[in-house]
Amino acid sequence: VTGCQNEHSFETRFIDNMRIHRKFTIIYIKLAGTIADGHYHDKKQTEFIAAAKCQKIEAIKHGIHIYSLPGNAYAVFTNSRNMVSLAGRIKTILEEPIEYNGIILEIHYKMAAFNNNTYITDITKLFSFITYLNGKFSQDIENQCIICEENDYADFFYLYKIECMLADIRNKMDLNDERVICYTQPIYSIEQGTFRTAEALIRLNMDGETIYPDKFINIAEHNGCIHALTCIMLNKVCHTIKKLEGKYDFDAITVNCSTIEMSDNNLHNELLGIIKDNHIECSKVRFELTESAMINDHDAVTSNMEILHNAGIRFYLDDFGTGYSNLERIITLPFMTIKFDKSILYKALNDEDMNEIVSSMVNIFKKKGLVLLVEGVENDEHNEYSIQHGFDYIQGYKYARPVPIAELEEYFEVSF
Repeated sequence: VTGCQNEHSFETRFIDNMRIHRKFTIIYIKLAGTIADGHYHDKKQTEFIAAAKCQKIEAIKHGIHIYSLPGNAYAVFTNSRNMVSLAGRIKTILEEPIEYNGIILEIHYKMAAFNNNTYITDITKLFSFITYLNGKFSQDIENQCIICEENDYADFFYLYKIECMLADIRNKMDLNDERVICYTQPIYSIEQGTFRTAEALIRLNMDGETIYPDKFINIAEHNGCIHALTCIMLNKVCHTIKKLEGKYDFDAITVNCSTIEMSDNNLHNELLGIIKDNHIECSKVRFELTESAMINDHDAVTSNMEILHNAGIRFYLDDFGTGYSNLERIITLPFMTIKFDKSILYKALNDEDMNEIVSSMVNIFKKKGLVLLVEGVENDEHNEYSIQHGFDYIQGYKYARPVPIAELEEYFEVSF
């Protein structure tokens, strides 16, 4: 419809230009829809306006080639290096209204301009960079134009190295992989006045640098590596439990489980297999799920939870209050503990309406026999509020910071 060449032609042009070391510029454009009278319209209108815009862009100057990419996206390829000027002219074209059957249409777009550089040297890295650019686009409906600079290329390459390492971890599937580091944050019991549990927290070791979850969890979920990380973390936790049990008095260590994994009908077999191979009781392991896990495949999630629960594993609902909360679904699933997110705690301290909501939720969950834990307790004010409002467990810097799992024994009392 647009007259553009396809993705394979785009790959060929990129490879040919790289082979002969020719300089070039790519303008990546993602069309999100056609707007008329403030409303999005149908696919035909979007195709019509896309075709009209592509023709105008190609007419800017000789040597501009446009390629159609998946996801209603386009790549403008030119050997001109005047990236800023070209992006400006394309931006003007995209924002010009156009008439279609008597209707004035406007296009909603996201755009990024970049030159070939020392970081994007092959087709795999090129499409990884395009994925990176999509992640940089804001999620609102405003049009957006990004002119990439040196720091953008460097940031991308850093994340690309993480992506490659995660793929290697997944492919090797070594349950003792030393690149996966296990930290733990001890959790304090108000009733018993001691640390009874701890949450396992994942880190990665990349060339001696510690990488935190905010840098790699989304990548791991997107690239199918998250399950390998869960299995490795569980195995490392089980090793520690085996060393601690009989010597120290503690209840369990919790492991985070991805929402994506819980939709796998075979998940329970793999997790129980790792626990069994380490010769520990299932009751010493607990899994944390976020609310979003309940939305994916409810039947598969429920089945996995029930099988694991019957084996002796208990579940925590993590980050309660940060997403859509279906209380009926939460209560009917086999959760033992509800973890209130720190954002709820912080807001309740200064907002009477939120304070009333927290008090009500605590009462409801307590009546249902659920255990309540609050995260993010960092000072005396947080601590006093948590105790007064009836929370059973406290997690936060006020009591303990995350430590390597080998140091966890310093927080548990010795068995007698």
